[in-house]
Amino acid sequence: MNRRSAPRPAPQRGAALLLAMLTVSLVTAFAAAAAWQQWRATEVQAAERARLQTSWLLSGAIDWTRQILQEDTRQTQADHLSEPWAVPLLEARMSSFLAAEGNTVSNSTDLPDDAFLSGQVQDMQGRFNLGNLMRQGQLSARDVQTLQRLFQELGLPAQEANQLLQQWERAWRAQQGQADPAAPLLPQRVEQLVWLGLQPERMAQLEPHLAILPEYTAINVNTATQEVLLAAAGDVTRSQVLQLVSRRNSQPFLKMDAVRELLPASGQQASLGVSSRYFLIHGRLRIGDVRIEEQALIQRDGLRSSVLWRQKDSVIAPDPAAAP
Repeated sequence: MNRRSAPRPAPQRGAALLLAMLTVSLVTAFAAAAAWQQWRATEVQAAERARLQTSWLLSGAIDWTRQILQEDTRQTQADHLSEPWAVPLLEARMSSFLAAEGNTVSNSTDLPDDAFLSGQVQDMQGRFNLGNLMRQGQLSARDVQTLQRLFQELGLPAQEANQLLQQWERAWRAQQGQADPAAPLLPQRVEQLVWLGLQPERMAQLEPHLAILPEYTAINVNTATQEVLLAAAGDVTRSQVLQLVSRRNSQPFLKMDAVRELLPASGQQASLGVSSRYFLIHGRLRIGDVRIEEQALIQRDGLRSSVLWRQKDSVIAPDPAAAP
């Protein structure tokens, strides 16, 4: 008797199983890719929102500082380091800071809990203004001597001061229309002095003592660094300058008459004063992993002030696209 052979599985069943497994793998991969794209878009949106928040809050902080500078003129015409604007703001939580100021924004749910603000204001007339070098189309002799003495006080080579003077005059004349295709651009900010050939290490030494302002300005004896005062004093003795520095630390000068008692005016002396119109605001805002640092140059005219320039120094934040 013939026995029938056992039925064999159809080849189509194995192919169907493989196709089903491949389909599940593809669907899983597509789902994972979609989830990652959605996560990435959410992170990018959150980072952008944080950047916008920090910009808005920092703008408000700069405007608030401008108000402090404007109100300062109601108290006295002299400016010194004992005034409220000169006290640095250490990092403080933004919500508590605004609450202390009686600002209702601190109660808003839009204000991040991890926002921290810090900053300081610097009197730019406490520095030597390179804008003083050119007067009536010529180098100002007494201001040239002030810059040279400043390099000497800082222990810097005299030839570098002379090079800076030459390049500054050349750039200034080119800006006035004198034909000189190879002339450097005239710097508008101290960090741009590298255009004139100064090395970065020199910039670090000079930056606390130099400013570039749009008009001729006097050096504020209440806020100037000791090196700037020694350079600006002219032919008075070193001990007279140090006596002035010691006195201002305990009793700021409110009028120039008191200054002249210690530093008699002379032809070699730079222009001195006790009040200022130009201030540099440094602000830093941190929200979570996002940090923004900005600075703004303020020109104050009585109860009014204006921003001459504003610069964002750095933005530090994690890159959502770099996440796995």
